Amino acid sequence: MEWKGKIPWAPFAGAVVWAAGFFQETPPWLRPVLAVVGAALWMRWVSQIDSAGRAGWVGWAAGTLFYVPVLVWLPGTVVTYSTMPRPVAWLLILLLDAYLGAYWGLWAWSVVGLRRYPWGIRAWPWAGALLWVGLSQVRSTVLTGFPWGQIETLLVEWSWVVQWGDLLGGFAIGGWLLLAGWALMQMAHGVGRVALGGLGGSRLRFAIRHLLSAILLTVLLWFFPWAYGRWARGYWQAQAARTETLSVRIIQPSIPQDLKMTASHALDWFRRQIDLSYLNEPGQVQLVVWPEGSVPFYLGPDTVWWSLLQDLQRHNRAYLLLGADRWARRSPPVVHNSVFLLDPELRVVDFYDKVHLVPFGEYVPLASVLFFVDRMVQGIGDFTPGVRLKPIESPWGPLGVQVCFESIFPDLSRRLVRAGARLLITVTNDAWFGWSSGAFQHLLHTRLRVIETRRALLFVANSGISARLDPDGTLRWKTPLWADTAVDDDRVPLMPGGLTVWVRWGWAINTVSWVVTLSLLGLAGWPSRHVRQESQGPAGIDTTRL
Repeated sequence: MEWKGKIPWAPFAGAVVWAAGFFQETPPWLRPVLAVVGAALWMRWVSQIDSAGRAGWVGWAAGTLFYVPVLVWLPGTVVTYSTMPRPVAWLLILLLDAYLGAYWGLWAWSVVGLRRYPWGIRAWPWAGALLWVGLSQVRSTVLTGFPWGQIETLLVEWSWVVQWGDLLGGFAIGGWLLLAGWALMQMAHGVGRVALGGLGGSRLRFAIRHLLSAILLTVLLWFFPWAYGRWARGYWQAQAARTETLSVRIIQPSIPQDLKMTASHALDWFRRQIDLSYLNEPGQVQLVVWPEGSVPFYLGPDTVWWSLLQDLQRHNRAYLLLGADRWARRSPPVVHNSVFLLDPELRVVDFYDKVHLVPFGEYVPLASVLFFVDRMVQGIGDFTPGVRLKPIESPWGPLGVQVCFESIFPDLSRRLVRAGARLLITVTNDAWFGWSSGAFQHLLHTRLRVIETRRALLFVANSGISARLDPDGTLRWKTPLWADTAVDDDRVPLMPGGLTVWVRWGWAINTVSWVVTLSLLGLAGWPSRHVRQESQGPAGIDTTRL
C-alpha cells in the first residue's frame, strides 16, 4: 500500500464500529458483536499495510476518530461548569482525543515495524496483542492515566468471555480480542478464496489447508474463554450464595450539578438526600450509602446539616457512608475529596481520601505552565490527593471504597482487595455528564473490576446510573439516569479473603507487560539489517495475504 494510494477504509470503519458500542442507546447484545467486528477490520488493515510510517499516521487518525464520539460529552461538561470559552474547550478536548489516538498510531507503527523481522511475518498478531495490552497499561499510567474507551469493556455482555480477567486482568482481554478478530478475518478470507474457486491443484489444496488452520485457531481462541467462563461463573455464583451478606440502601438524589455548585440551594438538596434515607423501620438496613460530594462543603458539628444527620441517625440506627470535603490541618492547609463512615451515633468510624484526582476537574496539573487554564476552571475544586490507598474499616470487615473515576483503574481495585476489602463501593457524582453516555461508560468500565477481583460492587451515583454487580459479573439491578430514588438490597455478598491470580500477582503481570512493551517498541524502532521476506506457499501463494 503506497502513500499515493487510496485512503484505507478498514481502520476508520473499525474505529467507528468500536465507538458505536460506547453509546448507551446501543442494544446490549450488539456491543460484543461490534467489538469483534471492529477487531477484525482493524487487524485486516494492519495485515495489509507495508509502510510503518503510514501505518502510524493512519492509526493515529483512526484512534482520534474513535475518541471524538466516545468523549463527545466532555466539551459540553467543560463549557457548562467552567468559564472556559466553547472554542477553547473544543480545542483542548480535540487535543486530548489526538493524544489518546496517538497510542493507536504507535501500536500500528510498531506492528508493521516488527514484520520486518523473519519471525515477525507469522508472529506479528501475537506480538500486536501483547503490545496492545502493554500500551493500555502505559495509557493508564502516563500523565496520571486515562484508560477510558477500552475496547474489551464492550465484551462484558458476553459474561463468559471475560471471566478469565481474574487471571491476567481486564487489559489482557483487549489483546485477546484483537487475536479473535484476526482469526475471524483469516477465516473469512479463506472461505472467500475457496468459495470463489479458480484455484487449481496445489493452490486450492493450500488454500483449503489455510482455511482449516484459521478455523482451528478460531475454535481454540474461543474455547478457552468459554470453558473457563462456564466454570468460573458457576463457582463464583456458588461462593456468593454461601457467604455473609450485607443489607444496604443506596441513595440516588439526582441533584443537578448547577444546584450542587450553588450555595443558596445547598440546604434544599441536602434535605432531599435526608428524605430518601429515612427507613420505614429502624435497623431495616445495616448501611446507607450516599454518593460522592453528598455533604455541602465540610462535615462537622458546627454546620446546619449536622443536626439533620443526627435526627436521621437516631431514627435509622444504621451506619452511613457519605462523601464530603475534608480539611486537613497542615501547613499550608489542604482539602481532600473524602468518604466517611459514620456509626448510628454519628461518630466517624473511618474515612478515605481520594488518591487519584480528576485532572482539570479536581486539580490543574502543571498549574505553573497551564496558568490560563487555572483561571478558566474557577469554581471547580482544587483538591489534594490522599497519601494512602486503603479500605475503610467497618463492622463487616474492610470496604474498598473508590471515588468517581478511580474505579476505571484496574490496579487501584486490585490493591484495595489485596489489602483485605470484602466489598467494592464506588461513589460518584456523574451529574457532570448530563443525559449523555458518559455515566453509562463509567459503569461499563467499572464492570471489569468485579471480574478481576471477584468482589461484589455497589455503584452509587448522584444522578445514576447506580447498580449492583455480583462477583461473577452479573448485573443484579441498575437505576435509570436522573431518577430520584432509593434502592434497598439485602443480599449484597461480602466475599471472604480468597485472592484471584490477578489480585495476588497483578504487580508482576504489570511489570512483565511493561518490559515486553518496551522491548517490542525497541525492536520496532531498531534500524535492523533484516529485510522482510515474504512467506510463499505452494505455487507462489503469499500466505501473509491469506
